Amino acid sequence: RGVEKNDVMKELPESGIQVGVELAVFGGGDDEPGIAAPMVNIDYVTHLIKGNRLTASYINYNGQNLLLAEARQILQLNRLTLTPGFGYIFALSSDGSTTSDEPGGISASFKVGLEFGKHFQIQAGPRFLADEYGNMATGFGFGLRLFGF
Repeated sequence: RGVEKNDVMKELPESGIQVGVELAVFGGGDDEPGIAAPMVNIDYVTHLIKGNRLTASYINYNGQNLLLAEARQILQLNRLTLTPGFGYIFALSSDGSTTSDEPGGISASFKVGLEFGKHFQIQAGPRFLADEYGNMATGFGFGLRLFGF
């Protein structure tokens, strides 16, 4: 059935949880090797603002287990998405609890993505990490959003 005169279009709001993976590579200058940091991302669609998400990411950065709590705002134009994000990083102990003796930090990212379906997306962009001591890491991430429910 095609579009008929007087048809009413209805927008269905996004809902639910979306799961994806990302590989971010940090460093890699002339005098230092690069560090690959695999990530697992779980996004919750908030409905506070259209396109707003709260994200929890597990990161293995240079052998250290981290948890990233991030707010993202997706700006979408057809299949193209622009996604700035800002969050806080918690260090995890070996039993998975957050530790108070390890420094936390902040994270900022900007992803450009292509949508290939309701829950499948390819994305890439820079990611910046900084700890409370002023140490900073700049990297580039490539990710896939795989499924949702």
